[in-house]
Amino acid sequence: MKKLLVSILFIALIFSVTAVPASAEDTVIPYTNFTYSEADGSIVESPQAYIPQTTVYGKDLGIGDFLYPSDFDTDTNGDIYILDAGNGRVVVIDTNLQYKSHFDCIINDEKIDISTAQGITVTQDSVYICDTDHSRILVFNKADGIFKYEIGTPTAVALDDNFLFKPAKVSVDTHGDLYVVSNGTYEGILNLRPDGEFVTFFAANKVSTDAWDLFWRNFSTKKQRKARVALIPQDFSSIDIDANGFLMITTFTAVNDSMVKRANPGGTNVIRTLSNSKINGNKIDSSFSDITAGPDRLYSCLDRKNGKIYTYNNDGYLLYTFGAKAAQQGGFKNPTAITYLDDYRIAALDIDRASITVFKTTEYADTIHLANKYQTNLEYDKATEQWERVLEYNSNFSLAIKMIGIRHFEAGEYQLAKKYFKLCNAKDMYSDARQELRSEWIYNNSWIIMTVVLVLAGFYLYVRIKESVKKRKEKQRAKQQMRSR
Repeated sequence: MKKLLVSILFIALIFSVTAVPASAEDTVIPYTNFTYSEADGSIVESPQAYIPQTTVYGKDLGIGDFLYPSDFDTDTNGDIYILDAGNGRVVVIDTNLQYKSHFDCIINDEKIDISTAQGITVTQDSVYICDTDHSRILVFNKADGIFKYEIGTPTAVALDDNFLFKPAKVSVDTHGDLYVVSNGTYEGILNLRPDGEFVTFFAANKVSTDAWDLFWRNFSTKKQRKARVALIPQDFSSIDIDANGFLMITTFTAVNDSMVKRANPGGTNVIRTLSNSKINGNKIDSSFSDITAGPDRLYSCLDRKNGKIYTYNNDGYLLYTFGAKAAQQGGFKNPTAITYLDDYRIAALDIDRASITVFKTTEYADTIHLANKYQTNLEYDKATEQWERVLEYNSNFSLAIKMIGIRHFEAGEYQLAKKYFKLCNAKDMYSDARQELRSEWIYNNSWIIMTVVLVLAGFYLYVRIKESVKKRKEKQRAKQQMRSR
């Protein structure tokens, strides 16, 4: 009886322990974080930067399950607007993931079918929905969800008569102009006026080819030319506007080794790529399907194919990665969109699981963010302190090594700078440090150099004078011998 009682108590203890919900820190995270080595481009495993905080389903909000939620966006208040396409509605939750409101997509007192809608964006007073297969953008009043107007297929001389308008993603600037990613449109992002009038194709992808390709195209049949898909610009996948009004744009496949553009108001790509590794998730077969601009000029890209999120700084350095195709929390089945919340949190929308997973930062990521913030604000001493802390977490973090090297260089500590630049393979800066060391050595030893130069010059003059005297004496001796004869 005593043994039976002990066994029952033991089993009860096990159940009581396993019944306690595990926190995100206690669960097995289905991914690892990595960056790229600036020395050889190899993958460098790093401490976790983001861990899953929570996963939210429609039923958790008391409004029933989401059905094919295809996109979401955050407004200036931090509220999240979810395009619950299969249910024909927009759901609004606050930054704490609590339900606020929702509205059905109703036109002329009739709820419409937006089950194939792919994109949503929110402005100060309006909600824009890309009703993709119906070739239109629907505009609703943000305050009450009442339908305002729709933007249909634009017409213009620059557009072909058979032009197909399949809006998938849209961003709206402070003037109300629209920038639309249209499926199957390779000429560029469509720039439209607030009323839908076509302005131009924006930030078109230029196709690079060589003379050999151009030569053979002259002798190719129409079918052969059509088959040369390498000469077709790549399809755009997403767009977002950052805090400075620049458009962040992604393509499904790499263009000139990058899947990301940062376009200025004129459409010119001004993205900075100082890293030796390209912005394309280049160590695995990636496809960037969404982008979100974050604080302090950070931006994060969703690799929908592999379920990974890549975050870069303004100079194009990969800071960290997280996410995976996995069944555990923190994993995805079919992620379709990402967005920043407050406190650097990042939310990811999974269309197949009809859920939103929110990721929070670790101390490692917090340190990187603080260093990047100081760096962006030109507070270099504070930034260096944080980069040094980053190296305490990850001694192989190339960006931190480079930033510390630059600080030593600016302080005139060229020997230390050279050491750091060599570690992170910053070849140009390494050469600059060596040049400065040479200049410094010449300056510090100028008196020795001058002394040596003077001694050598004196010795040279001495030798030349001695040779001249010797020759003169030989000539005189020769003359005397001639006279004696």
